[in-house]
Amino acid sequence: MYRLLLFVSVFFIQSISVAQLLLAPAKTNTGWGYIRTDQSWAVQPKYDLFWENGRTSVAEQTNESVLCEFYDGMAMIRIGGLYGYIDTTGNELVKHRFKEARDFSESLAAVRTWKGEWGYINKKDEWILQPIYDDARSFRFGLSAVSISGKWGLIDTAGTFIIPAIYDEIRYNTPFLISAKYKRKWGFIDRSNKWVIQPEFEDAYYFTEGFARVMTSGKWQFIDANGKPVSPNRFEKAFPFVNNIARVKFEGNWGYIDTSGQILGNKTYMNAEDYSDDYARVKNQKGLWGYIDTSGQMVIPFQYAYSGNFSNGIGRVKLTGKTDQGDYDEWIYIDKQGNKLFAPKQYEKVVDFCNGYARVKADGLWGFINEKGLPAILPKYERLLDFMPVSSFPNTAKSKIFIDYMQERN
Repeated sequence: MYRLLLFVSVFFIQSISVAQLLLAPAKTNTGWGYIRTDQSWAVQPKYDLFWENGRTSVAEQTNESVLCEFYDGMAMIRIGGLYGYIDTTGNELVKHRFKEARDFSESLAAVRTWKGEWGYINKKDEWILQPIYDDARSFRFGLSAVSISGKWGLIDTAGTFIIPAIYDEIRYNTPFLISAKYKRKWGFIDRSNKWVIQPEFEDAYYFTEGFARVMTSGKWQFIDANGKPVSPNRFEKAFPFVNNIARVKFEGNWGYIDTSGQILGNKTYMNAEDYSDDYARVKNQKGLWGYIDTSGQMVIPFQYAYSGNFSNGIGRVKLTGKTDQGDYDEWIYIDKQGNKLFAPKQYEKVVDFCNGYARVKADGLWGFINEKGLPAILPKYERLLDFMPVSSFPNTAKSKIFIDYMQERN
């Protein structure tokens, strides 16, 4: 047991210690591309649209070119209705020729041919698994969900069925318990295709931190790996546990529970968001925002017209008030004690910090400031998104799932 936990800890430390390249999607009058933190172009700005989280808010035409987010060191592109992939320098490593495609994961990507079948390619544009599937998803821990004749199963990287294609649906994100739908009910199977928790739920999601969300009679609750409910409480909405805290909605209000099912601080809110940097932003019935810590205690009282997420000890909040000249509102950045750090008044709009930078807007153009509030990249882009790490090395999310696995097994 201790040896296994030590392995998990070492794996986690290794995964977060590797320096990762940061890239940000940026748009000029010539199109979308990616910039580095030194403002140089990693991917030249030549794409008509950018898809964030696999979608765009702009009405599109099939002939418009599309740039997507990076996953596993590769970004999907679409040119003339055909999908391909580029690397972090903009080189098209996988020629755009597919009807549909999914993001790379574990060095493989699911792609759909013009005949309608799905298969898997590698980063050298070689077929690893021939296109024989009706549908296919991304690999996780060496397995991927595929569909044949309307039924889902799990295959390994050799194309061998580890879980036969007999299920109505499969949700796979951990290496142990797998949520599966069979005869209109959800339950959990293991990698030997045995039912660990019988199919008796209306809906079910995979385990995180040793607990899974399941639905009965239209309400959500959490169960452990033995199928035992965490508490009798059931919720209108529920989000997965992160650092032993889950965000839930019940009786029209929002709150947080711990792994025993207890409501943090015995309080609920008009609105509540996910924890970030150990603080969660919450909204009271008067419409004011404040922050609570991981024990549920109020650490920055309700006083803001709006509040953003903390990152590396810096949070964004909006102040409102009245002066002799009339109403005013002002965005400022604060520390975790609620003290004002800086107020970039020269900008029309400011955004939360992410990976050491915050986006700012001036005269209709976007740039970045650093964590001291100083300009890092002057506003010159028509559109701009956050800097994000780009690496093929396993990330912290994958390490977290390893820990989930150990909690399930023990």
